Amino acid sequence: MTAQESDLVLVYGEVDSIDVVDATDHHFVIVTRDAAEKLSAARDCRTWGEYADLCGKRWDDFLEDYGGEVQDLTGLEEPGPDAPFEFDRIYGLYYAGDLIPEPRTAAYEVLVKLPRAVRQDSRLGDLLEWNGGSPAGHIASVTAQSEEAIRLFERIIHEAGHGRYRFERNDTLVDRVAGC
Repeated sequence: MTAQESDLVLVYGEVDSIDVVDATDHHFVIVTRDAAEKLSAARDCRTWGEYADLCGKRWDDFLEDYGGEVQDLTGLEEPGPDAPFEFDRIYGLYYAGDLIPEPRTAAYEVLVKLPRAVRQDSRLGDLLEWNGGSPAGHIASVTAQSEEAIRLFERIIHEAGHGRYRFERNDTLVDRVAGC
């Protein structure tokens, strides 16, 4: 099956450190592909200009919105787009970092919109864990005990007529973004 533009692709992968996701027996993390790829690309940015481009902002507009943060982080009074950038220094700590969605939260927000009957289908039992996060900054997430649990969830979603949801395994991408 080829991806259609309207498909909503969720990526899952096994993580080594369960502490990262606040789950005890749920080793598979689900993220949205779009958010995970954007976060991964942000981690590859080496200049503030690259990051502004990734966020879809012209440099002048970016500075208008986040100039104070850029000045503080670079130590430059008039930072240019070529100023050095490290995404891990800003993510979750500065407003400029909030331009990139958290992939686990993005997946949670998409999946929690499914009908309750789908999310709480009796065939799932305790195979999935829904963590709604908190206003204090805890990350919302959906985790699974196994790859089979995710495949079962996907089948239940499709049986309920929500065929645009697709799940793909990508341990490398999930590992790259799950610990940010």
